[in-house]
Amino acid sequence: MLVPRTLATALGAASFSSLAFAQDLYKDEDTGIEFVSWTQGVGAEYTFGIVVPETALETDADEYIGRLRCASSASDKKGWCGFSHGQSGQMTQSLLLVVWPHEDQVLTSFRYADGYSMPMEYAGNATLTQISSKVDDTGYEILYRCQGCFAWDHNGITGGVSTSGGFLVGGRAQGSEAPQNSGCPKDITFGFHDDGFGQWGVPLDGGAANPSYDEWAALATKTVAGCGSEPVEPPAETEPATEPTATEEPVEEEPTPTEAPEETGGEGESKSLSPSRLSLQSRQRRPRPGDDGPGFGFPSWPDDPWDEDDEDEDDSWGDFWDDFWDGFWDEEDEDEEDSPSTRRSSTRRPSLPPRPTPTRTRTRTRSEPPEASETSQTLEPEEPSETSEPEEPSETTVSEESPRTSRPLRPTPTFWPEPWVPSTTSEQEEPSETSEPEGPEDTSEAGAPSATSTPEVDLEIGVPTQATETEQPTETEAPEEPTETESTEEPTETQSSEEPSETESTEEPSGTDTPEEPVETETPEEPVESEVPDVPEGLKCTAVGEDDTFDYVVIGAGAGGIPVADRLSEAGHKVLLIEKGVRSTARWGGTLKPEWLEGEALTRFDVPGLCNQIWHDSTGIVCTDMDQIAGCVLGGGTAVNAGLWWKPHPLDWDDNFPAGWKNDDVAAATRRVFSRIPGTTIPSRDGILYQREGYDVLEAGLNEAGWTYLDNPNASNDQKNRTFGHTTFMFSNAERGGPLATYLVTASRRENFSLWTDTSVRRLIREGSRVTGVELQCAAATGHSGTIKLAENGRVVVSAGTFGSAKLLMRSGIGPADQLTIVANSALDGETFLADSDWIELPVGENLMDHLNTDVVVEHPDVFQYNYTEAWWDPIEADKKMYLEDRSGILAAAAPNIGPMIWDDITVSDGTTRQLQWTSRMEGSLDFFGNHTITMSQYLGRGVVSRGRMAITPALTTRVATLPYLRGDKGDREALIQGLENIRQALADVPNLKFLSPADNVTSEEYVDNMIVSVSRRSNHWLGTNKIGEDDGREGGSAVVDTNTKVYGMDNLFVVDGSIMPGMMTGNPSAMIVIIAEHAADKILALENAPAGEAPPAEQEPPAEQEPPAEEGPVRNEPPVAEPPAEEDPVRSEPPVADEGEE
Repeated sequence: MLVPRTLATALGAASFSSLAFAQDLYKDEDTGIEFVSWTQGVGAEYTFGIVVPETALETDADEYIGRLRCASSASDKKGWCGFSHGQSGQMTQSLLLVVWPHEDQVLTSFRYADGYSMPMEYAGNATLTQISSKVDDTGYEILYRCQGCFAWDHNGITGGVSTSGGFLVGGRAQGSEAPQNSGCPKDITFGFHDDGFGQWGVPLDGGAANPSYDEWAALATKTVAGCGSEPVEPPAETEPATEPTATEEPVEEEPTPTEAPEETGGEGESKSLSPSRLSLQSRQRRPRPGDDGPGFGFPSWPDDPWDEDDEDEDDSWGDFWDDFWDGFWDEEDEDEEDSPSTRRSSTRRPSLPPRPTPTRTRTRTRSEPPEASETSQTLEPEEPSETSEPEEPSETTVSEESPRTSRPLRPTPTFWPEPWVPSTTSEQEEPSETSEPEGPEDTSEAGAPSATSTPEVDLEIGVPTQATETEQPTETEAPEEPTETESTEEPTETQSSEEPSETESTEEPSGTDTPEEPVETETPEEPVESEVPDVPEGLKCTAVGEDDTFDYVVIGAGAGGIPVADRLSEAGHKVLLIEKGVRSTARWGGTLKPEWLEGEALTRFDVPGLCNQIWHDSTGIVCTDMDQIAGCVLGGGTAVNAGLWWKPHPLDWDDNFPAGWKNDDVAAATRRVFSRIPGTTIPSRDGILYQREGYDVLEAGLNEAGWTYLDNPNASNDQKNRTFGHTTFMFSNAERGGPLATYLVTASRRENFSLWTDTSVRRLIREGSRVTGVELQCAAATGHSGTIKLAENGRVVVSAGTFGSAKLLMRSGIGPADQLTIVANSALDGETFLADSDWIELPVGENLMDHLNTDVVVEHPDVFQYNYTEAWWDPIEADKKMYLEDRSGILAAAAPNIGPMIWDDITVSDGTTRQLQWTSRMEGSLDFFGNHTITMSQYLGRGVVSRGRMAITPALTTRVATLPYLRGDKGDREALIQGLENIRQALADVPNLKFLSPADNVTSEEYVDNMIVSVSRRSNHWLGTNKIGEDDGREGGSAVVDTNTKVYGMDNLFVVDGSIMPGMMTGNPSAMIVIIAEHAADKILALENAPAGEAPPAEQEPPAEQEPPAEEGPVRNEPPVAEPPAEEDPVRSEPPVADEGEE
C-alpha cells in the first residue's frame, strides 16, 4: 500500500533541523524579568528564556521562570512548540512542556513519554502558572512559572535534573500545525515536529540565578486550564519560590493576552552575551547510515487500540518529539546547491513542498499472497503502520542553481490517522487444514525488471525476473505445521533489530497479513503483561490450537532469530519463528512503499537508497516499548538499516568471548555466513560507484598521509589500523539481501518450519528450570494469541534483541531482584508474576554497550549531496528508470552516500588498544548543513571499557538507565582524542578541505571534552544485556548465558542475538550476530546428543560440499544469480520474520 505524504520531510531542510541557538540576555519591559535567553538562528522562530532561584547553583531548585516565544513556518504563525526538561533534552523519560495558541490565549500541557508513542498526560505534581501571554500575527509568547519541573514522578517512573551543577541541556520541538482539540489541553493530539527539534546547552551560571526571583515569581497569578473554563487567579499570597506548590495534577495554563515584549518588536531589551561553555552545542543530527538500528529514526505512531497502559493517550502522535529526544540528527541544508554529476553521478534536484495525501489504494504485487492482499485492503483504514507515519517536509527553498523551479505549496493532509480498526465489511474465511496462503514465487531466470510490469523475484538472491503470462505463481503446499501458521506469522514481542534492530518489533497493526484461521480472541484470564495488552473488542486473531506444539520456538526474526531458526529446522526439528512486527520486503508480502514503486515487486525496505526514510517516516516500523530506536518488522535491524556488512576482526572474538567462541572456534560459522551473504562494495549492477566525489576527496588525503587502501575490506578483516576502503553492503542485485533473502528462504521451504508475524510474546511460562509454554498476544488481526505448548523435549530460543530479549527474561522471572520487583509490582504483570522464590537472579540488563559516536564535519567544494529525501517522493526520472529497469544507479546504494570507511587502532596509557571506525557520509551535522559538507562519525569500538545498564519500567517498557559512554575511564577518552588528532593530521593537506567542527582553533582535547555526553552520542548498536560467559551470574558472576547460550538456571531456554556479546566489536554488528546464530545453532544441536552433565562435542566442520572455496574471492560487484529451487522443495507461503540486525 502507499504511504501518504503527510507533512513532507521537514528534516531535509536546514531551517527545520539546524539548532544554531544564539544566547543573550533579555529583559521583559512589562515585568522587568531578566532572562538568559536562546534563540533559534534559522527557520521557524523559537526562543527560550530562563530564570532560576538565587540559590539554585548551591542547592538544587525544583522550579524556574520561563519564557517561550514561538512562530511556526505556516502562514498563520501558529502551530505548537515544546520544551524537554530531560537530562539530555530527550523526548522519553522526561517531563515535557507543550505550548500552543488557542484564540487569544496560550494553552499548555505537561506530557510524558516512556517510549516512542504519543506522550501521555503527565501524572505527577508539576504546576504551571502564567505571568503573561500574547497571541498576534507574528506568533505567540508565554511567560510562566514552572514548579515541580526539575524532578518528576510519572506513575512511579522518576527522574530529574540538577541545577547546582550550573548546566542543563534544553530540548526543543516545534510543529507547524495546530494541535487537534486545541481548546482542551487534556484532549490534544499533535502532529510531527516538522518545524524542527534538537538540543542545546543551557548554562545557569551566566546570569540565570537571580536575587529577584521571588519577586518575579509572585507575578505568576493565572491558571489557564482551557476546556471552556475561564483563567483562574490564585489567592493574593504567593508561595515562596523555594517551596513550590505541589498540586495533585499539573495545571495547564493559558497566557492572558498581555503586552509581553516580542523578540523583534522592541518592547524588550536584548543585549549580546557571549556563549558559555556548551551553550551553543547543538547536537541535532540525523542517524548515520552506519548506525544500526533503524539504524532506525524517529517514529510517528498511530493510535494503538491494544495499549491498555495508555488509554487516554493518542499513540498516533509519534514523530512529535521523537527526534527531539536526542535531537542529534542533522539534515540537509535547505539552500544546498544542485550537484553536477561527475562520475555518472545523478544530478540532484531541489526538495519540493508537501503534497496532499495520495489515495490509499494498493495493487497486490505478484509476490504477495492473495489472502494477505485482500485482508490488508480491509485492514487499511488510515493504516498507521505503513501509511500514517508523518513524513517530514522536504526542503522548500530551491537553490538558484537548481534546474527546477519550486512548486507552490499544496494542501497539507491530515497528519495523524485514525486508530486502526479491523474491517467489518467482510469476514475472513478460515482456510482448510490443507490450504496454505500463496507464498513468494521462485523464478528460474534472472533478468532486468520491466518498467511497466511487476517483476518476479528470486527468493534466495532477489534477482528480478521477467515473468511470462504462463508463469503464474502457484500456491505452494502447506507445511506439516498447523494451518494456522499459514496466517500471518509475525515477530516476537521482543524482536528488535540489534542496533536498533535487536529490539522488539513494533506492535502496531500493519494490515499486511491475513490470519489463516481468524478466530475471535478470548480475553485472557490473567492481566496482559506484555506491550500488547488484551486484544481489543472486535479484533480477531488466530487462536493457538490444541495440537500446536513445537520442538523449538524462536522468538524474534532478526539477525539472530532467522539464521538459528533455519539451522534448527534444517536438522529436522519442528520450528516456530515468531515476529511481533509486520512483513517488510516484497518477497515476504511487505507493502510499505512510496507511490513510484506501486506495481513493482519492491517495498521501501528493498530499495537501498530509501533506507534513510525511517528517520522521516517510521510508523509501524520502529518499536514503541523502549526509549531507543529499533526496527520492529520482519528482519528487524537487517530490514531497516543501511546494510553495512563486516567480517569481524579476529580480535573481536579473541579479546571478548570465552572459550569455545574464539576466532578459530567460529571460523566454520564465519565461512558459512559469508558464503551465503558475501556482500558487495559496488551495489549497482552496472559495476559503477555513483557520486563518489566525497570519497575521492578523503581518499586523496589518506593516501598522501600514508594510510593503506583496502580493495576488499572483508578479505582484510584483520587489517584495521590506519586503513580505509569502500563500504561493504549485504545487498544482493541492488536490493536488500541478508538473512531475509537467504536463511529465511531456505527455512520457509521446509514443512517443519512455521512463521507467525504480528504476534507478540507476553512471557515464558516456567515450571522451575523448564519453560513449558509461550504466552502470545496478537499485535494485529493477522497475529496469533494463546499459549504455545512445547514438545516433550522442546526448547525456546530468545532472539528479540538487546532490549527485547532482556525484557522478556525479566517478565519471565529472570533478572536482577530490583528489576523483577518492578515487574512484580506492575499493573500488567503483578497478579500473574512468579513468586520471588521462583525468581532466577541474573545480571540481565547489565553490560549494556553501544559505539560512542563523535561527529566531525568538513567541507569541500567538489562535494555535492544527493537529495535522498526527495527521492522518496519524486526521484529524478533518470535515476528511477535506471533502478527499476536495470537495478543500477545511485538508488542501488544506501543513503546518504556512505564512504569511505576508515579504521584506526589506538593504544593509550592503560595499555589497552581501542579500535576506531570512521563512517563517512555526504551530509551535514552539528549545525553545518551546507551542500558541500561531509560528516565523519567516529565509533569507539573494541577495547572500550565503559558499560551501561538497561532497566524496565512499571509500564513494562525499557529504558537506558545508565549510558555506556565515558564512564570515568580515561583510556576511552584518550582514544577519542588521539583518534580525532590522527584524522585531522591525515586530512590537513587536502587542498580546499576545511574543518568546520572542530574548527581549526579548537584542539582535539577541547573538542572531545566540551562535547555533551548524552544519548545523542549513540550509534544504535546496542549490545550486551545478556552476556555470555563462564562466570555464572547466580553466583556473583557477570554472565547470563553459558557458552552454549543456555540461560543459567534453566534447562531449555537459550538466548541468541547481540545481547549475549560480552564486549564491543570493531564495526557494525549485523554480520557478527548472524555468525553468532550459526555457531550457537551448532552448540544447541550438539546438546541434544550430549550425556547429562557433559559438555557437547566440539563443533564439526560442515561437509565438504557445503564449504565455500578455501580462499574467498573479492567482494562481488554484482551478486550471482541463484539457481531456482528444486521443484520438490516448494517455498512456503508464509513470510519470514524480522530479524534483529544493525546497519
